[in-house]
Amino acid sequence: MTESIVFDTPENIQIRYRPAGLGTRLIAWMIDQTFALVLEVLILIVALLTLASVSSFRFDPRESSEAIGYLTGLGFLIFGLGNLIYFTLFELFMRGQTPGKKICGLQVVKDDGFGLDAGGIVVRNVFRLVDSLPLTWIVPLLSRKSQRLGDMVAGTLVVAEERSEFSQTRVILEQRPAAEAVFRFPITGLARLPRADVGAVEQLLDRWDQIPLAQRAALADRLATLLAHRLSVEAPPAGQEHDFLLDLLAADFRRRDRGLG
Repeated sequence: MTESIVFDTPENIQIRYRPAGLGTRLIAWMIDQTFALVLEVLILIVALLTLASVSSFRFDPRESSEAIGYLTGLGFLIFGLGNLIYFTLFELFMRGQTPGKKICGLQVVKDDGFGLDAGGIVVRNVFRLVDSLPLTWIVPLLSRKSQRLGDMVAGTLVVAEERSEFSQTRVILEQRPAAEAVFRFPITGLARLPRADVGAVEQLLDRWDQIPLAQRAALADRLATLLAHRLSVEAPPAGQEHDFLLDLLAADFRRRDRGLG
């Protein structure tokens, strides 16, 4: 397994990820399986109580084998689809995380470094059935990026969320009062921004003084225009792209500190 994976964004900024270790992924999976099992049992109980409350339902010993067959089918349906629904919905609405992944500091990203899409999430989780077969357990061990078969097909990988050290930009902006901001951003929009986009902003601002004037102006313009479109807000006036990116990053730091989105 590689120590880290580096992606170059269209803005010519590098984003670095460290593939999640197989041991950490196993722990996260076990936590998620526990949560999923509890939810599936609760759903099964509710389904049985609902079925029992229907006036037309009567248990007839002469038809016990048929009743057992129906109940068994119901159980397989709930437990079979439970994992697919659990992992898909959490990864979709928690930006590539499930409760287990969040506890273990893991996240699913696209293997090109960009944000997840719904199609990739669905595909990687549909393939969980295939990945549960013993013959496929060796795939992550042989993969350079520790990808299981579902990740390879969906074009995703699981990475570790770690911060070895805070950038100087982060330290400054996390202390910046919201009242000083010139530009405002919707919380829901910030929550949907791909991690790679936010990382690109942070790395650009942290290297701002080391980038030639013409190049950094072009990068700031492209990045600000792209993010304004994704957030459905107006692009900043010419010459204010740097302030726009500073306010955006500061707003995202405040959102994460408060646990919003």
